[in-house]
Amino acid sequence: MTRGVVQYLPVVFVFVMFFQRNRINIWKSCLLFLTGFIMVVLPWVIRNWIIFGNPTIAHGGAAHFWMGAQGDGRSLRKYEMMDEINDLRIGDGGADRYRYVEDAFDIIMNDPVGFLSLRSVRLAEAYMQPFGTVSVGEVFGTTSIKNLVFDDSRSTLQEIFRQPSLLPKLWIYCFHFGSILASFFYMYKERHLVVVWMIFPIIIFYFTIVYSLLTIIPRYIFPVMSLYLLMSACVFRDLGKHIYSLLKN
Repeated sequence: MTRGVVQYLPVVFVFVMFFQRNRINIWKSCLLFLTGFIMVVLPWVIRNWIIFGNPTIAHGGAAHFWMGAQGDGRSLRKYEMMDEINDLRIGDGGADRYRYVEDAFDIIMNDPVGFLSLRSVRLAEAYMQPFGTVSVGEVFGTTSIKNLVFDDSRSTLQEIFRQPSLLPKLWIYCFHFGSILASFFYMYKERHLVVVWMIFPIIIFYFTIVYSLLTIIPRYIFPVMSLYLLMSACVFRDLGKHIYSLLKN
């Protein structure tokens, strides 16, 4: 509930239900789903209304949108962000609370291609570094395997394999990219059942697009990795059944 992007997710689910209207009672399903969603988030919304005077699930979306558009498109520390935002708010001697949002739109309108390129790079970075590799580095050593392989030509292969964080990080990378590739294979293999599994890629697409327009880091992608795992698990389930039938015969 602390992630504001979730508040628009019911629209996505209703959209999916519309395509499954021949398989389910669309109106009853939508009503039950929206009722459940409201029951879960309403106490949190009321709490925010009482404390902050604003009935929202979470704050900060506009600030992340601005940070994603300016500079290198990375998240700033809170005090740095507030300093720059306050400078924009009073820059012309006024008190425009949302001047930083206008600044973000100005940046985008002046160079839309540059903005899309920047957000694409940040999105690729988030997917290319699986969540957890930094934590593993903190436990087993912060030496960057990537730097040893690509940046430091003096490192021998033996030195690289001696790094205690190599195997844990390698496992995380294989698990991360393997699940993504397997899920794409599943969608291709089961394309005739797209109505059944379409909810998974739609949710992944929703979170990916929304976060790509804001600031994005690997841990923001991590929650949707479970959906990749579910689809990839179906691939290995079918593979196991196939191997079992071969051994049985």
